[in-house]
Amino acid sequence: MSIRGSWRVSLRIARRDVLRAKGRNLLVVLMIGIPVLLVAGLSLTLRSVEAGDESATLRSLGAAEALVQGHGHQPLVQHPTERWLYDGDEQDDVPWTAGEIAKATNNDLASVQTGRVLLTTEAGGLGVQVRELDLRNKLTKGLAKITDGRAPERANEVLVTAALAERGMGLGGTVRVRDGKAFTVAGIVRVPEDLKGMQLVALPGALLGEDGNPPEYLVGGPPLSWKQVRALNEQGLYLLSRAVLRDPPPTSEIAPKMVERQTSDDSSMLGTNGAIGGIVVLEIVLLAGPAFAVGARRQSRQLALFVVTGGTPKDVRRVVLAQALVLGFATAVLGCAVGVVGFLAARPVIENFYGKAIPDVALDPGDFGMLIGAGVLAALAAALVPAIQTSRQDAVAVLGGRRGELRTKRRWPIAGVVIAAIGVAILVLQGFRKDAENWAVVAGTVALSLGAILIMPAVVGLAGRFAGRLPLPLRLAARDTSRHRSRTVPAVAAIMGTVLTVTAMSVAAFSTLAMEGRDYQPREPMGTLTGFLYGVPNAAAKEAERAVEHELPGREVAVLYEVDPYAAKGRMATLVVPGAGCKGPGFPSCKAIDRVGRLESYSLAVVTPEGVEALLRRKPTAAEAKTLAAGGVLVPVEAALTQRGTAYLQTYLTKDTDGKSRTDTKRLEVPALVFPPITAPFDQKVTYPGVISEQTAERLGLAFTSSRVVVPPGEPAITKVQQARVDEIVGGLVGFTDLYVERGYDHPAGTYLFLLLALIGGLIVLVGTSTSTALALDDAKADFATLAAIGAGPGTRRATAMGQAVVIAVLGVVAGVAVGIVPGIALTYPITAGSAGGHIVDIPWELLGIVAVGVPLLAILGAGVFTRGSLTLVRRAE
Repeated sequence: MSIRGSWRVSLRIARRDVLRAKGRNLLVVLMIGIPVLLVAGLSLTLRSVEAGDESATLRSLGAAEALVQGHGHQPLVQHPTERWLYDGDEQDDVPWTAGEIAKATNNDLASVQTGRVLLTTEAGGLGVQVRELDLRNKLTKGLAKITDGRAPERANEVLVTAALAERGMGLGGTVRVRDGKAFTVAGIVRVPEDLKGMQLVALPGALLGEDGNPPEYLVGGPPLSWKQVRALNEQGLYLLSRAVLRDPPPTSEIAPKMVERQTSDDSSMLGTNGAIGGIVVLEIVLLAGPAFAVGARRQSRQLALFVVTGGTPKDVRRVVLAQALVLGFATAVLGCAVGVVGFLAARPVIENFYGKAIPDVALDPGDFGMLIGAGVLAALAAALVPAIQTSRQDAVAVLGGRRGELRTKRRWPIAGVVIAAIGVAILVLQGFRKDAENWAVVAGTVALSLGAILIMPAVVGLAGRFAGRLPLPLRLAARDTSRHRSRTVPAVAAIMGTVLTVTAMSVAAFSTLAMEGRDYQPREPMGTLTGFLYGVPNAAAKEAERAVEHELPGREVAVLYEVDPYAAKGRMATLVVPGAGCKGPGFPSCKAIDRVGRLESYSLAVVTPEGVEALLRRKPTAAEAKTLAAGGVLVPVEAALTQRGTAYLQTYLTKDTDGKSRTDTKRLEVPALVFPPITAPFDQKVTYPGVISEQTAERLGLAFTSSRVVVPPGEPAITKVQQARVDEIVGGLVGFTDLYVERGYDHPAGTYLFLLLALIGGLIVLVGTSTSTALALDDAKADFATLAAIGAGPGTRRATAMGQAVVIAVLGVVAGVAVGIVPGIALTYPITAGSAGGHIVDIPWELLGIVAVGVPLLAILGAGVFTRGSLTLVRRAE
């Protein structure tokens, strides 16, 4: 029979066997299908999110053909696909009107304007984003979606997002703006670009007026080409054209200054994707190997009958590989399909986590083609060893119910040691560098992994050889795993590969997070609350201070002030260097300022007694407090002190008399003390040109204004709920604030990553351990029959099952952690070695403990619980 005919027969036998033995092949389907499913879903998610980012500009056009801005009438140069333009050094301040833009484009328009308003709430004020557009206009279709209610029809109606509706501003409710206007909520809206944000949607001109950003206009009509866009650029209009976004012009037609853009290097991504693909294929092979061993072992009698009726070893191998081909293809296709369905089902959750809508499902045939091919190749590779072993089995022994004993060839562990050593050398010499190439890390990891797999049969054999002193269940388990290495080694290798991958990824990922945490530069001392109040009247600042004290009982609150050099009737002040002085009110020219270095502010700081700590970001010394209380000044440099330990403050007041400007200058000598530089945000050393008390400023007739409200570190800690409420309270009193609480480095990705790696790694370790244990128990039926015949109790089978799980899990996880740490450390070098603090390695022992200890313990307990103590005796043929 020809090869083609032999494969046709083998595939027919395989197809029938797969359909007939569904339960037996379910394990293979799961071991191949689950990784394919996960990769397919992840690939589809990443591509859809990336496509969503790329199409965000297109979505900003709604249903229009272009978006137009007209800030002036001078010619400009723009980028064709990005919101980036160059309009020269000067631009006139006369914006285009809607009528002018409609005339220039000769098409219908729809206005879109954005801005921010302050809503009045029960607690105070709440800053929200506003979009003014008419959703009834066909050009605005796609910019927002009404999920409940209707579009605004009158100027006093608005739409609110779900985040505002959850704050009590739901359908039919009332929204009040701080200027006194009230609006009725006509509906709930979903903004694709900001699913979690607090936004209002109103009709054009209803809310913002001149306080909003310059309006943009959606343009309908026929598509606008790049040539038409450039012509309108000459008139001063900036356009994003749908036609140009979909079909960008060649580089030769773009202005050179617009072409100078950094492009990403795809070569590194190609290497990374190749590495991930190789790891996925290897993991499928390791996972599916025990599953095919199960199938081959359970149909060994059938294949033995096939041999005694005339089948050759080649035919046996072909039948087993044909089953892998059929199962691999069908499972990969099914896995891809389930991955797509899973993505569609999880799409709302992904959008909620991502914070943006994913409008299009980015199905890439190439990705799924490679996944299906990888699934088929992985299935064939996983079935290769069972096929060879099955073709070499003694048909008479199999039909008699006997198993042969497998010995490890000496050249395998020797080759494994050599390959693993080469992998370690590559990683150490080429990977342990901050400029390490991807190929070095990938090649070293693959070599180290393959070497460990080749060594594993010898390690399993040694486990059986040194099991003599173990308790009976462990001794039986160790010797059984050593005797049946065809099913034990793939299972141990699968667990090792999983733990290796989780270890390497977790070391790299958590080292990155550790680097970010180490290099994080706090804006304020830990636990400090800061709210900026620039331009807020002092009376309102005082009221905000009292409100914060009421909301945060037990915490000190202080408002910091600065001398206001722009006050209409207030005096300005500066510090005078003895012997040099300042010849005018422009104190930045003073030599004392020049010698200070980096300044927090160019104005004298004014503090209340409770505000000294907030300003200095530490407890004031007794001498500093005494100097301020005595009407003195804290100076930034020794040069500002006189020999008597005092300093000169010079004040200015400019008066207009009979059309003439006259400056009233006064110089006063006050007590002084040098204060060291302040550790400011981002660990910078800054200082002030001088610090005086509030009473001193009032005595000197200085006008001062609030700069920020501060709650210094203390107990109890400020919660995020309290922070939001304080922000709302202060916002209601003084307007928009930038409220911030320093809590140190806090990255939620660490928690999500921990859970994801623990879930995936733990699941695979659990499945691998459970599968191998179940196979071992199935193979050991004859051995248990013998034990039962000589008086072994019912619990021996259960204890031995737990022993099998112990041996397999311990060998796999110990090898996985030991092998995975080396490439994990190598991965940290290019990520962290170039950082400001230098190279850092953080091994997440808690995660590795869960995957390498906790999950195997669960598998061991499961083996004990779900294994029957009773046994149906079987005949053991000799």
